[in-house]
Amino acid sequence: MIRQPHPASLGQVQSPSMEIASNGQSPSKAEITTEAWLALIESCTSELPNEACGILACSQQPIAPDGLLRIDRIFPIRNASSSSKQTFTFDPKEWVQALLSIQKNRQSLVGFYHSHPTTAPVPSLADLEGMKYAPAASYWIVSLADSQHPVVQPYWFNGTAFIPLMFAQISV
Repeated sequence: MIRQPHPASLGQVQSPSMEIASNGQSPSKAEITTEAWLALIESCTSELPNEACGILACSQQPIAPDGLLRIDRIFPIRNASSSSKQTFTFDPKEWVQALLSIQKNRQSLVGFYHSHPTTAPVPSLADLEGMKYAPAASYWIVSLADSQHPVVQPYWFNGTAFIPLMFAQISV
């Protein structure tokens, strides 16, 4: 199912600190800590039947020299879309608060996430439209088609296309 295009929520709120930490690198794989994984799944399942959304951060070097993208913090952001069952739009106030928190805690913004409540974790035309204002970034989709067994797929958005990343959950 193709979802209806949503407003380019990532480009509506400008901030001087909205810089994705990639150091010019494109990762080939991604890992997420157990704590961040649990927060990601909770954020998405608690918003059913609506789409959940938020940003991804890292306290360390976000992309290692071997191409490994690290996620250790999730910042849920309220979905302000009037059609929240099919689209998402970041709540502007929460978006800015999350960016300020990342900056204050010396973390790096490494990407965005949202859920697909009833469909596979595959980027839609609306996802592509929403990313046209974002720089290269990690983009995670959580499918809740089977809410008892969420499927998470991270992608790297290179400015024009979504590239699937190999994925691992880690415990620390």
